[in-house]
Amino acid sequence: MDVREKMLKLRADNDITLQGMSNRTGVSAGLISMIEGGFVTHPDIARKLQDGYGLTDEETEMLMPEIHRKGSPNYDPDKYKVKIEFKD
Repeated sequence: MDVREKMLKLRADNDITLQGMSNRTGVSAGLISMIEGGFVTHPDIARKLQDGYGLTDEETEMLMPEIHRKGSPNYDPDKYKVKIEFKD
């Protein structure tokens, strides 16, 4: 069972709605639905979901883009950060 199947099963087994999980995690119901459906998300949001769903660290990484997965050959968490230089 992959992490998204586990998330759906946990909600179904415990009769938790998307809104209920949203209240539990602080993540919008719409975003939770997207993530359960296969989308990836920012590491901070993934960690909120980890707490709400009781996910392992490895499962939580699967909710993030590859550039944020430490075990990935494509790991580059600064890839899309904008570097701003200030001039005096």
